[in-house]
Amino acid sequence: LITLLMISNSASFAQDNKSKSSNSTKQEKDIQPPSGEMWYEEGDEKLYKFDINPITPESGIKGGLLIYYGHYVKPPYKVTMNFKYNSDEKNLCHINVNGLSLFPGHRVHEKMLKIKSERAIGKLPPLSREIKQKMLNFKRAMSEIERFHNELVKEYDRKTKSNYEFITKKLENYLKNDQDVTEYSINSPLSFFVLITGDKFYNPLNAYSHFEKDHFYFMSKNEKSTYWEEDCIHIYNLVQEDLKKDIYFEPSLSRGWGDVKKLKNIEKILRNNMSREQKIKYLYKETKNINLAKYIYYNYKLLNKE
Repeated sequence: LITLLMISNSASFAQDNKSKSSNSTKQEKDIQPPSGEMWYEEGDEKLYKFDINPITPESGIKGGLLIYYGHYVKPPYKVTMNFKYNSDEKNLCHINVNGLSLFPGHRVHEKMLKIKSERAIGKLPPLSREIKQKMLNFKRAMSEIERFHNELVKEYDRKTKSNYEFITKKLENYLKNDQDVTEYSINSPLSFFVLITGDKFYNPLNAYSHFEKDHFYFMSKNEKSTYWEEDCIHIYNLVQEDLKKDIYFEPSLSRGWGDVKKLKNIEKILRNNMSREQKIKYLYKETKNINLAKYIYYNYKLLNKE
């Protein structure tokens, strides 16, 4: 497999670029980072660069490759699964490869997302006291509708639907008489849309809010446990199958599968004598994910040193 990953030197990459059409060159110049992102921001190194300590088994899955938050993890691979149902329904499924957590993911990634979110919020103009109060009013109005709906569905006979019209009428009367509701649309007693606007509310997009109680809402604790466990087993099987033949990119926010050609392109970019920003831009073009592009730039070690 390593033979397949032999990468031509930076000169060949430059030659490839020269052979591209003028239209292609223009498109590459027009590549822009996602909204709110930059090719590089001060402190990116601390956000994305970190070490890992995989445990390589003596035997296991071969054929594919794992790129874990930009790190190349050498095969063979051993995939393990641990499922435990929690009442808060968080981190139910744990899937590891060679001791590295694929699900729920590495804590460094969670920290990175939190810091980036705080960065984005910090760039926004401060909210006035009036706007904050309007946001609070909106939240309270939504909570009142949610509370009513939770009580209403307890009366609804979902199996026979014998009281369908009665419950629907009761919901309609409530929404019609709620002075906070501007408009509403009812699909069924379990699904409806509400628009809340007005001077005392902050709804900048004038967006409808969807209230819905799907089948999962009515499941018992045991039914939910079975549902989540089956989902965990499904992901576990997927990971094993893809590691047998593909390039598996983690983190899960960009759970992309690629082939050897994609990894060749990534190594060409990293070998080329380009600036940091240019490399991240081309990695983004290749991966379609800005976070994965930066993880690769800061953590990937070339397989064939020159």
